[in-house]
Amino acid sequence: QALGAGLGPQSQAFGAQMRGAGGGAMVHVASIAASHAQGFSGAYSASKAGVVMLSRQIATEWGPDGVRSNVVSPGIVETPMSAAFYVAPGVRERRSAVVPRGRIGTPQDIADAVLFLARARADYVSGDEIVVDGGFTRGIMNLVPRPGHDRKGSLLFLNKKKQKNVIHWILRTLRPSVVSRRLNLFGSVLQKRTLNVYWFWR
Repeated sequence: QALGAGLGPQSQAFGAQMRGAGGGAMVHVASIAASHAQGFSGAYSASKAGVVMLSRQIATEWGPDGVRSNVVSPGIVETPMSAAFYVAPGVRERRSAVVPRGRIGTPQDIADAVLFLARARADYVSGDEIVVDGGFTRGIMNLVPRPGHDRKGSLLFLNKKKQKNVIHWILRTLRPSVVSRRLNLFGSVLQKRTLNVYWFWR
């Protein structure tokens, strides 16, 4: 119903104007619920999944006419619609704790992503989805208890000597054909600690 009575006709109306003008940019707002099932919210999740696919269809079919179409999918964001959730004690703290960025999203976070996709700077971005959730959906494995595998044991938080030992162990155990790929992987990750992959050969 959401697509039939709302987004579908709206997209057709705006799309006709954009194609007539030689192009334009559509940005649809969906949700992380579009790709992650949410208990007792089946209609919401299904409709948001429809929004994502509609946007991809538009990008594919109207792209030759100069129309770009993308989606912004918010994660945990405090809005008037969700304000009631935060009345209960401790909800804000518990929600913030599961987001790697350590906070609840704001409407401004979503607006910034929408503005980027709508601008000419994103001219070659079409048919895609930007998830704005502070890393929540990428950190799902952080919610699984793994004794001994915590922040202190992370490669990024080891000292240089221990990092070097780990890398040398990887080089000894991996097949030669994949060594270079692993080096590139660890090199890019460890650049966050101002390290360079060539350091491992010193």
